Amino acid sequence: MFDSIIADIISGKVTMQQALLSVSSSIKPCDEHILWTKYANKNVFVRTVTHHYTGQLTHLSDGFIVLSNAAWIADDGRFNECLAKGSVNEVEPYPNETCVAIGSIVDICQWDHKLPREVK
Repeated sequence: MFDSIIADIISGKVTMQQALLSVSSSIKPCDEHILWTKYANKNVFVRTVTHHYTGQLTHLSDGFIVLSNAAWIADDGRFNECLAKGSVNEVEPYPNETCVAIGSIVDICQWDHKLPREVK
């Protein structure tokens, strides 16, 4: 698919904007219902394109997940140890709930440990 789009751009058949619209319309957005069914009211570890978070997924709202008892995990250390043991190197807790854009999420998994709430 992408090879033909690139060829169309190079040949002048489509503009870059037309190509981007074509590609973006073919990408299926995250199914919020499935996300909610799997992780509703559970503790989760969320990786976005720029940050990592922990928290309890309390609800979905307008393209965002809402996390209570949330923390920004500034350094998760060895990723497998982080998930297996709940150990993290740096934690910055949010004082209240926070929202994370669903479109920024790279992956999300259940966090089977006590949520980190102390600055570290």
